[in-house]
Amino acid sequence: FGLSKRRVTLSTSGVVPALDKLGDMIDVALAISLHAPNDTIRDEIVPINRKYNIETFLSAVRRYLEKSNANQGRVTVEYVMLDHINDSTDDAHQLAEVLKDTPCKINLIPWNPFPGAPYGR
Repeated sequence: FGLSKRRVTLSTSGVVPALDKLGDMIDVALAISLHAPNDTIRDEIVPINRKYNIETFLSAVRRYLEKSNANQGRVTVEYVMLDHINDSTDDAHQLAEVLKDTPCKINLIPWNPFPGAPYGR
């Protein structure tokens, strides 16, 4: 396609076996859809978490980063902020704690509400 791998980012919500396999095959930047600081919240809003919990997912992310030279050895953490779900000060402290061993930058994304949406902004 004529794209430099430096311009490609792989985004995942946490299919751990695929992430482990891709880490052996490609060397591109990684973004993860985390959206919660703990398994209780993430189980509700990111269903794959019921199969691969946060610690299992982040362990796979760290393994990927060990193999990759992309994005200065860090992952971008995508975190959509949902009113009264995952946006408290306590949630922020939990997020910092859960990510302390994972080189990352965090992208806080405001929820974009729509009519009938189950969440607020």
